Amino acid sequence: MASSNIYWGPYKELRVIEPGTILYHYQVNGNNYSGETTRNGIPITEHSIEIRYLTFSPSISRPDTYASNWLGFQIAWLIFFVITSMIFFIPNDTMPRNSYFYFTRRKPWINMIIK
Repeated sequence: MASSNIYWGPYKELRVIEPGTILYHYQVNGNNYSGETTRNGIPITEHSIEIRYLTFSPSISRPDTYASNWLGFQIAWLIFFVITSMIFFIPNDTMPRNSYFYFTRRKPWINMIIK
């Protein structure tokens, strides 16, 4: 469990806290750590939240919610699945068998070469 500050607390004078930001503080083996995350449905009046941290590096932490733990992974997997499905299920009339794809950082991000 970590104590959380949304609008009040020791950092109120030092910086402007956005309404959707939570500052949380926790202690592991006598050392104090702090973190910052988005509110994600946590009520404003909540003064303690459950967090998860790495046992070998307690300074890396996040709230113990479904969105914090799994949602990013599922979105990345969904994007990968959609892109590969689009490539593999295009009819052969549209995409010849001897075509290759390469990815770039500029538009268009996916290019097709026919050899």
